[in-house]
Amino acid sequence: MFLYPIDGWTAGNAFRNATREDAYRYGAMVAARYAGFPNIVWMTGGDHFPSDLPGRHDSPPVYDELFEEVLSGIRSTGDTRPFSIQLGYPASISTDSPQWAPRVAFNFVYTYLPTYRAVLDAYRRNRLRRCCRRRTTRVRTTCPARRSRGTRCCAGRWRGR
Repeated sequence: MFLYPIDGWTAGNAFRNATREDAYRYGAMVAARYAGFPNIVWMTGGDHFPSDLPGRHDSPPVYDELFEEVLSGIRSTGDTRPFSIQLGYPASISTDSPQWAPRVAFNFVYTYLPTYRAVLDAYRRNRLRRCCRRRTTRVRTTCPARRSRGTRCCAGRWRGR
């Protein structure tokens, strides 16, 4: 079950007067409430255009602060269930935002365009992240996720042919 404890559609209304501490406590409360449900996937965003997203910056920076605090509150309870963020339209992938890329467990694809292409791009990007995250030494070898491209991945730890 995908739960959006806070999202871009309501952050300006329901959380209009909330402080960062309020958002943190709210995240902890929601996580405690649903602690007994193993099938939870945490989400946030919802037509969210953070300041580091290429092209549009419609969302107020305070939204990112509130989203982060809710997530921190959730994690403060020991909750390790997956988290991702829904960015803006007409097409986006969670890792399009450098701020949110390290925090997401998977790429959430949001598009009004043909979905197969966006999902394939997200799959390739997520596979590349897993590949480089597992890598701990700087041995020159071929990255399985990028073998056919022959380009660097991540911080140049792997090189294709």
